This record gives sequence, structure tokens and C-alpha cells, in this order.
Amino acid sequence: MDHKNNFDATRLVAAATVIYGHAHPLHQTPDITLLGKTVQVLAVNIFFVISGYLICASWQSDQNFFRYLQRRALRAVG
Repeated sequence: MDHKNNFDATRLVAAATVIYGHAHPLHQTPDITLLGKTVQVLAVNIFFVISGYLICASWQSDQNFFRYLQRRALRAVG
């Protein structure tokens, strides 16, 4: 599959940020906050935003309800 966007790179950075954020309690250091939230919470929010965008784009590319459900089910299984 040929991707012409940076969603995979953004998801990789978000995943690394979650891991980095979870390391602070292990080392008994204070969590890093940004915009009033910990960095791991912001990274998880990034995952939700990207997922929502991709799901909406999938629906917009083909608005047949049954094909959409079939694709979503196959994606969840695979």
C-alpha cells in the first residue's frame, strides 16, 4: 500500500512519546506536562485524532454502508 502522508511517522512519534512518558514513574521523576496534560495523555489523544480522521476518510471514499462495515470488520480482525 502506497501512503502519501505522514500518519505512520506521527503514530510512531506518538508511540515513542507514550513509552517515554511512562518511564517517568518508573524512575520516580515527575511527569512532563504540556498544555496542562502529561505528554503520554497528549500522545494518546493524537492516536484518537488520527484514527477518527482515517475512519472518516474511509467512509467518504465509499459511502456504501455494508462495504464500509465489511472493511472495518476485516481491518479489526487482520
